[in-house]
Amino acid sequence: MKYEIINKNNRFYFLMDEKPCLLLGGEVHNSAASTALSMEKNIWPFVNNIGLNTLLVPVYWENIESIPGIFNFDLIEAQLQKAAENKIKLVFLWFGLWKNGLSTYVPPWIKTDTANYFRVVNQKQEQLNCISPFCEKAIEADCRALSSLCQFISQHPLKDQVCVMQIQNEVGCLETARDYSRKAQQIYGSTLPERIRELYPQANSWQELSDETFMAYAFSHALEKMALEAKKWLDIPLFTNAWLHKEGKSAGDYPSGGPTKNVLNVWEKNAPSLTAFAPDIYEENFREIIQDYQMIDQPLFIPETRKDLRYLSNCFYAFGKGALLYSPFGIEDLRKSTEAIIDEDQAFLKELGLDQAAFDPTGSLPYFTKCYQIIKELTPFLTDETIKIHSFKKEKDMTYQYQDGNYRFLIKYLSKDKKEQLNTAGLFFQLENDYFFAGCNFALFHDAVDEELCSEILNFEEGYFEGKKWTTERVLNGDERYTPYIGNMPKIIKFSLYTYPKKEQEVVHEYLADERNL
Repeated sequence: MKYEIINKNNRFYFLMDEKPCLLLGGEVHNSAASTALSMEKNIWPFVNNIGLNTLLVPVYWENIESIPGIFNFDLIEAQLQKAAENKIKLVFLWFGLWKNGLSTYVPPWIKTDTANYFRVVNQKQEQLNCISPFCEKAIEADCRALSSLCQFISQHPLKDQVCVMQIQNEVGCLETARDYSRKAQQIYGSTLPERIRELYPQANSWQELSDETFMAYAFSHALEKMALEAKKWLDIPLFTNAWLHKEGKSAGDYPSGGPTKNVLNVWEKNAPSLTAFAPDIYEENFREIIQDYQMIDQPLFIPETRKDLRYLSNCFYAFGKGALLYSPFGIEDLRKSTEAIIDEDQAFLKELGLDQAAFDPTGSLPYFTKCYQIIKELTPFLTDETIKIHSFKKEKDMTYQYQDGNYRFLIKYLSKDKKEQLNTAGLFFQLENDYFFAGCNFALFHDAVDEELCSEILNFEEGYFEGKKWTTERVLNGDERYTPYIGNMPKIIKFSLYTYPKKEQEVVHEYLADERNL
């Protein structure tokens, strides 16, 4: 099976054997894939019934190469077998040299050999828990391990279960804006590389650029090498993800040098073998973040996002904006108690500055399943280059306005920012004279563009799609037709409009012969 991403008319499409599709994903917790038993007990019995077609699963360097040069792929074998049994595609996440700005997944023989595999050093000359991206030996070791993994997958009969791979996870260095190790300092004092001069023609030295730019160059250079190794064996899209820059925070508060919006140009220039730089979105400014990551000529992947009830509806906005992958993090939590989850994730929540509600899945499961069911039904339209998709989402505003040739629409947002309610979000498109809206918690008002005309609903239905065939479940009229709206449970509605003159028209009557003789 061939997996590829193409760009047609500034719109990206993910193709499986030349057929466009969307990756309806869920990412398991960091340690969920550490044993086959853990996956068998906690993941596989659950994920097959909630609408996923793609599972994001970590692969740990320390697990596959605990002894230098000796590889154990038993766990990878188990993941491939179970994915095939459950008819789910895999996105393997390579937890190698860097994960969340740290180097906690490297094998013990690297952790303990700080002479050969030196670490990032802060301004106080303290070594940090992050292997330096200037350490060539460490990068070469990671490349060998990743290459061996990709070779194993490429030669496996179930290789087609792996459709995408993520290289590292939220790279960068924490607790310092840049690396002050001896090697880093040597490079910091050297001539600017040609690629950086092309981006910043006015600069003559690293000192004239930000520390974050310097680290972005180093990390992107390392990941480009890794991507090239992976591509020797696997002809699939490769990406890396980003712990986002947050307003009011400095580089080092978040991983300095990762593919954040302020250094995306460096990553795009210096790591061309990566198909995408993907934002992990846990913040409230969802629309702005998507816009930031669509400024560059790359497809939109969202490999991590929230799974709380209020946030679930963001998938409508994301896919409406052209996302190819959407994946709430810790997908298995949808079946757990809230208290257990909050206890497990306190440190993570604190680090990101998020409210506890971000990891509260209370009541989410049926809504999550419904959201993905609808996106699956709409996939033939979302991936049709001839159809214009529009999407909307409530943030600080309360309405969305749209106008076509004949009608104006005002979409009023109905959600109240309560944790037990989905936030207003949706998408819509037009097929001939019919409008299709999907999403939740909005009301729809319309009028004619021509001020001499009134607009009214001609037909209003609820239903679902199979392929591109519409099936009507209910035809709405009376009180249920005055104002089209969708409540808290997502659904698809279909309606058409018509116009009539506001003022009565004069009509010349043709009387019948017998009427004239009365």
